[in-house]
Amino acid sequence: METNPLELGIADFLAEKHRHASPATEEQYDFILRDVFLPWCQAESIIDPAQVTDKAMDRFTDKLRERRFRGHPLSVHTIRTYLRHTRMFLNACGVGKGRFKQPKAPERLIEVITPVEMTAMERVATDERDLTII
Repeated sequence: METNPLELGIADFLAEKHRHASPATEEQYDFILRDVFLPWCQAESIIDPAQVTDKAMDRFTDKLRERRFRGHPLSVHTIRTYLRHTRMFLNACGVGKGRFKQPKAPERLIEVITPVEMTAMERVATDERDLTII
């Protein structure tokens, strides 16, 4: 049974997600908030969403960086997802973002094919449809 404002807020937020989100989205929010964020808050003695300051979010980010999944650290993209969902919950509770900034995502380089590769693919196209797709 929920006993503090943070737990009640999470329960209310997840109930709202249950009404409006897909089951997979709801499951993701549930895991992040109940299984990751809430235990961290309990360890930090945070019982109210208003106690989650910028500095607290920085500590939560550091904890996520230490977290392992199957022996590997969480990727920056996963950490950003955890933080984004946590911030959405806090925003729903009326807790402003302040100056907290998420870790920057690494730039992804898009691999493109060379003109030689394109010409080779066009040569092996068997019909007009394949050529159009290429």
